[in-house]
Amino acid sequence: MTIAIVGLGLMGGSLALALRGFEKMNLWGVDTDPAAREAALESGGADAVFEELPAGADVVIICLPPAETVALAGRYASFLKPGCLFCEICGVKAALVPRIARALPPGVDYLPLHPMAGKETGGYARADANLFAGAGLIVTTPDGSRPRRASLLERTAR
Repeated sequence: MTIAIVGLGLMGGSLALALRGFEKMNLWGVDTDPAAREAALESGGADAVFEELPAGADVVIICLPPAETVALAGRYASFLKPGCLFCEICGVKAALVPRIARALPPGVDYLPLHPMAGKETGGYARADANLFAGAGLIVTTPDGSRPRRASLLERTAR
């Protein structure tokens, strides 16, 4: 199974570091910044890094600002395979969730997330594998249903 984390700043980088070795999954880091990609590889935060999301990930977690997240949902739609779990960790939800849900292809599960963690600084250099330890995680769904891959997300959050 492959988890792709798009956006290797503080939140995405911390998530990548926290997931090292999780259920022997392959972890992809995706970022337009070559320095962030290099740091993720060197620190073990990613098994492979890419400038753009390649096709084939089982789980895609977007860790970018809201406007970029909506744009990427539409741009990445053709790369998402049926059964893929698509998540984002934008803090705001009301305006974004319907737009993202409409952009995703049928067969892709969408789980909006809001981790109750963070710092006042950003960037992969400040990523911390323990940033999410003990923090709450708010999980919502666009239509109130339980996606097929919800149990995977629960294991990941724990």
